Amino acid sequence: DSLGFPPEPTFFSSIDDTDFDLVWLMSQYGEIGLHTVTHTTLNNSTKTHFKQEFKKCKEWLEKYGHLEKNITIARTPFLKTHEDLFEAYEELGVLIDSSLSVYSDID
Repeated sequence: DSLGFPPEPTFFSSIDDTDFDLVWLMSQYGEIGLHTVTHTTLNNSTKTHFKQEFKKCKEWLEKYGHLEKNITIARTPFLKTHEDLFEAYEELGVLIDSSLSVYSDID
């Protein structure tokens, strides 16, 4: 970057089948981001469901991954977002969403 610091990668982790020792190791070389518990599609979910998926993911990654700082970045499964998602993020202290909108009508 312009200050001479190398870019830091972000590793997004869901919970199912996660090796928490590996999460800790990755946290030594970059940032850890939330990616839900089950990696399920959130398209037709409610804000309550979004919040449960990301809250449990955050709790488990921080506790069992022995992370030294709070997780403040997230990415949705399959990069699908929903307007209620951002309100849930705010309630959980997530500051950055790294999901992209996917449009099928772009040439």
